[in-house]
Amino acid sequence: MGTSRFFVYVLAWPDGTPFYVGKGQKTRLFDHEREAEHGCRCDKCIVIRSIGENGGQMQRTINFTTSDEQVALAHEQALIRQYGHYGLCNKQHAVAVGKKPQSMLRLPEDLHADLNQMAEEQSRSLHNLIIVVLRDAVARWKKERQTA
Repeated sequence: MGTSRFFVYVLAWPDGTPFYVGKGQKTRLFDHEREAEHGCRCDKCIVIRSIGENGGQMQRTINFTTSDEQVALAHEQALIRQYGHYGLCNKQHAVAVGKKPQSMLRLPEDLHADLNQMAEEQSRSLHNLIIVVLRDAVARWKKERQTA
């Protein structure tokens, strides 16, 4: 038996909700934060920066290890399907769960136009902007409930 060179990992919001599933080896688990620090504009890096800007700590978990890269890839895809309902940032997420990449959420046209403009001004995707706005709203709601 060879050593476990490959791993499947999950990046999660401070509350443990997954936002990205990946396969890697060596230092891959920590590369995403470096990408975010260097201004990468993908959804995953925008989420990582948002967590830090709001004083949170991103969670990293190695979920599976193996010496076989194909087994790692299969496990990664299985986790993407399993966690898909969380709104993962993975680009392959839409394909992995058999859905079209377009959002299933139907917004009023005026709200959709405003959100698109807001996303463009903040260099975010519409999907990521909606997730960030909703997470902020839920965090405020939870805080209000605790102080009430």
